[in-house]
Amino acid sequence: MLPWVRKHANVNKLVGLELQPEGIALVSKSQNGGDPLIDKIAFIAGENDAERFSQLRHYVHTEKLEDIGCNLVLPNSAYQLFLLEAPEVPEVELRDAIRWRMKDLVNMPMEKIALDIFLLPKDMGRAGKKMVYVAVVNRDYLLNVIDWVRGTGLVLKAIDIAELAMRNVVINLVDPQMDFRGVAVARIRRGAGTVSVFRGGNLYLSRQFDLAYGGGLLEELPAETLALELQRSLDYYERQLGQAAPSVLYVGGENIHDDKLTNVFRINLATPIQHLDFSGAVKVVATADAGLMQLCVAAAGAALRREFDS
Repeated sequence: MLPWVRKHANVNKLVGLELQPEGIALVSKSQNGGDPLIDKIAFIAGENDAERFSQLRHYVHTEKLEDIGCNLVLPNSAYQLFLLEAPEVPEVELRDAIRWRMKDLVNMPMEKIALDIFLLPKDMGRAGKKMVYVAVVNRDYLLNVIDWVRGTGLVLKAIDIAELAMRNVVINLVDPQMDFRGVAVARIRRGAGTVSVFRGGNLYLSRQFDLAYGGGLLEELPAETLALELQRSLDYYERQLGQAAPSVLYVGGENIHDDKLTNVFRINLATPIQHLDFSGAVKVVATADAGLMQLCVAAAGAALRREFDS
């Protein structure tokens, strides 16, 4: 989404950032011809964006990351994601047609929004209709973020939404034999969750829901409520969108570890469930903390983005 590329960035390293309510998640990936290595994982806390980016600038200088390429993931609160039928217009006119349609769906003047679109696979269409996801963000906020990132010494290459960052994790994590039916990923955060379904590198479904979970290390998940929300999402994917059930449902997020995935989930969910552990997707520095890795999973997805690796 929205690339800004500068040719002098170091192509052997890439930094992924995710803006979160309480800080900035950072993951650094190195690659020298072989498999990628996650060599740095950090969470930079701060009271507000100005403080967080100031701390990030200090981290970038200390860790010698100046002039390294950077992919940024926006916080969920900063954008809206719409699933629409694609207008029947030539592809070159699709963006303008979508922008015209959005004036009835968002409460911002059209000149104040930036949007990006991505078509869904043909088998997602209803009665032959093409479907499209539209990500909408406030343009002024986006420009501020661009300035903040550039002020850190990193080279901004692309801005993504969390759903597409998680797709990048899935692409690296999933066995191709499982991907023919797709996989679902649930990411649980304080007060909320997101479940997305991917197949063949494409996002087929994304749904957000509220959840009474405080994100504590020893806090139990509201298992029955969460299982209901997850199954409701998968039912919609199967029955309303006409898709086969995913091969597996990965669950991860803030202080989510395997012990929190109790038998309640296995009893109430038709799809097999596994803990989301992106250390299975790439090599990770041995000192990485499991809880920090969960907090930074979307930043890892941004660092693993393939389109801009060179």
